[in-house]
Amino acid sequence: MAQTSADNSTAALYAVICDDVAWPRSVALHARQVAADRRAWPVTAGMPSNLWPCAAWPTRPVEPPVTVTGHGPRNVLILQNTRDSVTPLASARGLRAALGRRAAMITVDQGGHGVIGLGSCADEAMNSFLATGVLPGRDRFCPAPSPADAVAHSTPLPYIPSVGPL
Repeated sequence: MAQTSADNSTAALYAVICDDVAWPRSVALHARQVAADRRAWPVTAGMPSNLWPCAAWPTRPVEPPVTVTGHGPRNVLILQNTRDSVTPLASARGLRAALGRRAAMITVDQGGHGVIGLGSCADEAMNSFLATGVLPGRDRFCPAPSPADAVAHSTPLPYIPSVGPL
């Protein structure tokens, strides 16, 4: 098997982030934002507003950002952990509110970025949705899976949903 470069995931991340929206190219603007962030959030020392590779990215977005609205089919399932530092719960709640009736949200009382595969009710909700195309009737909150559930669900067994046709 071919080895993947150690920086491959970082390069892929920048390819998505930098091509998603047009980033400011002005070094002076970044310097002002860093100074303001240092005052507002001293613990970050301005890092979130610092100059990213995106400021010098060779391409610009090919289309404008998508506006998220509640208009459209009811076909969006949001899976979210309560303690996800990468995509905070507040952001998921904002997305849920913006999508309105189009979405259902399953929140799991656990940390980390990965929601599925650990034995919570999110596993069943996602698998059922993927197998049937039908969203849960309401938003749900799942307790954290027990360690025994996580071990039991980590074995590579084929999934057969309990409801709906395949």
